[in-house]
Amino acid sequence: MSIKLELESLKLKRKRLKEMKLAKNSGLEIREGKTYESEIGMTEQNVDEIEIPGPPEIRELTDNILTAPILIFELETTGLQRTSDIIQITAYSKNNKFSSYIMPNRAISNGASAVTNISVIGSQMYYNLQPVSSKLQTEAFTDFNDFVKRFLVTPLLVGYNIKRYD
Repeated sequence: MSIKLELESLKLKRKRLKEMKLAKNSGLEIREGKTYESEIGMTEQNVDEIEIPGPPEIRELTDNILTAPILIFELETTGLQRTSDIIQITAYSKNNKFSSYIMPNRAISNGASAVTNISVIGSQMYYNLQPVSSKLQTEAFTDFNDFVKRFLVTPLLVGYNIKRYD
């Protein structure tokens, strides 16, 4: 193999490695945010002057938990990827229920559609092949926030299946 071919081969290999590293870092930044960048997280305020508040009193937390209503919520998404869109948010407590369908920006995977029975055909969303009204994501989240604020005591939010999936 000639020196010129070896150099070209090495250049291509370096280029591929650099592209792989960039792709890996991009994926990490999407999941975790930027971890290294010049002056990341710095503000005009001197870092030494930032005061970190102490932890809340344990009694405050336990009193609130013991008296707070439990509000269970669940999300349905377009797939299993971290970039999947939320297509439904539901919540319920003893006497209150909330449900909102959210029009996704991406296609619903066949697997997700089979599990949730939610589909989109054209600009219409369906549940069990019955048309349902849907909202934009910001509208649905604002409605959910308003629903939570209606409780007289701030509820304890409990997510269904959030540790493994949502």
